[in-house]
Amino acid sequence: MPLAEAVADLGALSPEQAALLAMDLDNALAQLTPRQREILVTRYIAGESCAEIGQRFNRTEQTISGWIREALRIMKTYLEEVSFEPG
Repeated sequence: MPLAEAVADLGALSPEQAALLAMDLDNALAQLTPRQREILVTRYIAGESCAEIGQRFNRTEQTISGWIREALRIMKTYLEEVSFEPG
């Protein structure tokens, strides 16, 4: 399941629910190493390709793809766990 499926539709959330989701996302990002956070931000916010990121880290595109998959897995696992907590 992609990470997007673990996150609620923002348009369907109340302001309070959106604030809680933002806190959950911040906490999910806190589960990552600094390198994992940097790579996710660079890939999904700045829009750099895995090949471009790989050049900066002196790694292959496949290595960067693996790092991204692992970081997304960590975030997804965290978000699934908090979404099932009572209360």
